[in-house]
Amino acid sequence: MPTVVVKNIATGTSPEQIKKFFSFCGKIKDAKFEKEGETQTATIEFEKDQAARTALLLDGGNLEGSSIQVTSPDVSSEGVASETPAGGEGEHISQEDKPRSAIVAQYLAAGYHLTDEIVQRAIDLDGKHGISNRFLGYLKRLDTEAGKRVDKSAEPPKTLSETVYAKAQEFLGVAQAKAKEIDEKQHITEKSTAWFGPYYNKALQSPYAAKVQEFYSQASKNVLDVHEEAKRIAAEKKNGDSPAPQTAAAAPSTSTAPAAQPTA
Repeated sequence: MPTVVVKNIATGTSPEQIKKFFSFCGKIKDAKFEKEGETQTATIEFEKDQAARTALLLDGGNLEGSSIQVTSPDVSSEGVASETPAGGEGEHISQEDKPRSAIVAQYLAAGYHLTDEIVQRAIDLDGKHGISNRFLGYLKRLDTEAGKRVDKSAEPPKTLSETVYAKAQEFLGVAQAKAKEIDEKQHITEKSTAWFGPYYNKALQSPYAAKVQEFYSQASKNVLDVHEEAKRIAAEKKNGDSPAPQTAAAAPSTSTAPAAQPTA
């Protein structure tokens, strides 16, 4: 299994805090912790290579006030985005399928401090390898399914961005009210209990729909784009509409069971 070694962690940082920090990268299979003088080292084993590659981007990041060092004996941060297409209705992407710039935005929205250099690394890798077909397929499916809920009579079916955002140039308030009314009457919501699907659907009905759609579907972006998306996520979290990725706390030990992970 792909592993990363994290050094220079403050001794006051708990195993739960360390696992929560790295769970944004993907599912953790195991984590071990060892004190080294005035600091501690964590050895984190992920289920997928892509999660370990994302974790390497965090080298130099700030974890509870300490600038951490992240290395791996198994993988490098370079990695081609998965070309596996998204499946049918009901299948949801994993954290590892997301663009790295999107994962970095989640970190910033959660209040973690990452340097602009780290943000730029994520952007550069997305630009080099592109966005995975699986993730793009997932976005398209969310857009299409939401569009059907808003206008069931459209033939052929239109995506939400076509039926709502395009019309929003003149009738944004009316379109948003209609989408909300349909959801309230029919109690139709994104089947996933995770935060991303509902967040993305709501964003497509907002004045910043085009920006959000472009952020997740296009590899080309800059550091400011990532910070702006982080602010949007944080605002939704504050309003209680888009909960933060959840992790289950585990009892501290030198080798602990993996915590629950952020989901798509």
